[in-house]
Amino acid sequence: MRCLDLRDRLGRNAKSALTEQQIEGVQTAIKALGCTVEDSDITVKGDGYKADDVECKDGQYDMTLDKDFKITGKKKEDSFARIWSSGFPPDASR
Repeated sequence: MRCLDLRDRLGRNAKSALTEQQIEGVQTAIKALGCTVEDSDITVKGDGYKADDVECKDGQYDMTLDKDFKITGKKKEDSFARIWSSGFPPDASR
């Protein structure tokens, strides 16, 4: 249990290492596409950023951005994978 707590704290600290300006830069770029993302789904990736679970009108995406907040990659998430990770097969008691 203690090991899990340590990993959880390290994960939160890594995400909180982003400055408000970095988060705002990523959010602005994603909003310009008409999409949204939770601040907690934005991380540093190399010299840029990664935004997971970006919600757009035509689906959910993972996006990468360069250090200047330009979108450099946009990968649509597989809807089957999202269904599976949300608890497939569905629990009949829900």
